[in-house]
Amino acid sequence: MRNLSGCRLVFLLAPAVLLLFPVSVLIFALERISKSLLLEHTYRNIRSGASVITVNGRNNTSSTGVSDVDVAMHIDNAPSLAILGVCVAAYIVCAIDAFGIWELKKVEGTYGHQRVWAWSAAIGNILLVALSLGVFGWVTSLQSSNSGWQSYDDVRKQDQEFTRETWSCQIERFYPGEGWASAACGTAVSLG
Repeated sequence: MRNLSGCRLVFLLAPAVLLLFPVSVLIFALERISKSLLLEHTYRNIRSGASVITVNGRNNTSSTGVSDVDVAMHIDNAPSLAILGVCVAAYIVCAIDAFGIWELKKVEGTYGHQRVWAWSAAIGNILLVALSLGVFGWVTSLQSSNSGWQSYDDVRKQDQEFTRETWSCQIERFYPGEGWASAACGTAVSLG
């Protein structure tokens, strides 16, 4: 059987393969870069096991002197893991789309077989869009509810748990001498 609508199906499915895959690879790479930018400036506290970062600047609101401040970082990894989960789902949907295009471009095959591939690709894309929007909304609401540090007195508080984006951006805001924080904040913000 000849597939007379092959060109139409390629136009329907190709954007997912040509656009979705490179974007998901880029998001995955940005997430890894933001993580490494932040964590390369930390060390492990032997007693508590927490990641600790030493920043140079004011240590409270009333002082104007500069000193080293050790900040114990507890990182909320849930948003990053959700973003990576969406990337993995995008890779799977891209594979389904690529196989669907391959099957739909073949001359032999039944219309029923082709419909299964077309519906699989369409449903996969719809579910991926819904998952992406859901994760985007959740991560955005989580970031907006993270107030971070309000003053230099908040820096030394114990058991603060923030996302990597919040940690990087508040270090950039309160300690501008830490030049790496600007790049870490920029890549982390581009993800959320």
